[in-house]
Amino acid sequence: MSAVELYSEALGVENLTTLDPDGAATLGLSAADHEVLVEVGLPLTAGPVFAFEVDGEPDTFTTQRMTAADGTENLALFIGGHRDRPELRYFLDVGNGCVVLCSLDEQRPVFEVVNSSLTVFVEFLLRFAVYYEKESATVAEDLESVAELAALLHGQDPYSVRNSGTWWARVLEGLRSALVAED
Repeated sequence: MSAVELYSEALGVENLTTLDPDGAATLGLSAADHEVLVEVGLPLTAGPVFAFEVDGEPDTFTTQRMTAADGTENLALFIGGHRDRPELRYFLDVGNGCVVLCSLDEQRPVFEVVNSSLTVFVEFLLRFAVYYEKESATVAEDLESVAELAALLHGQDPYSVRNSGTWWARVLEGLRSALVAED
């Protein structure tokens, strides 16, 4: 059983949502992305960093054509947002398979590649969701869990934590800081 399957099982099917297979067939998804979205699913929430249900447009599982800086046309499949920051959305760049976080602020739009693959993004979200659901006995145990999350990203997707300014590096540092402040 893959790590994604283990974590999705730990969350329970009622806490996951999947893309309709008929709708997925028309998007041009890779086989791996199709499997993740149709068979595994996305968590409904993953602590403060992810929420499947979002307020406003674009809604989750909607698509939008986009033009990259190099002029390449591609399709963005919106897959959720940040729980506490409604102006942020995650989308799958269907053409290259990476997950991007974007700001909907038209005055200052921001785009950041979060993960180089949907599979790693979903695995991290599932692990993050399980982390937030479990009750640990000590701050040391929580710090160990955060270190395991960091090691996962470093091992599977070094691009996602390439420097201290990346999305996941900031999330992990925020977790560490909050835990140290509790101690």
